[in-house]
Amino acid sequence: MLFKENNIDISMNIDCDPYENAVLKRVNGILKDEFGLSDPISTPCEAEMTLHQAIEIYNIQLPHLCNHYVTPIKMHEQSQIVPRIWYKK
Repeated sequence: MLFKENNIDISMNIDCDPYENAVLKRVNGILKDEFGLSDPISTPCEAEMTLHQAIEIYNIQLPHLCNHYVTPIKMHEQSQIVPRIWYKK
């Protein structure tokens, strides 16, 4: 397989179950879709800078519904974090 030939780890467990790391896949999807990280990037330096900017916006400037409309950084700065309760359907 191409990823193995290039020493690239896939983002699934050994059984190829993508639900095992659903949160990471969601964040990666947001970075790709909302911050243009699926667009072609010319150099490793440009990739690093673009990713750094996207993560900074995501964590510092973007309020999240699951954090009661506060940014992740503000949520983690709280002395007592109030978790959001999600119910299974």
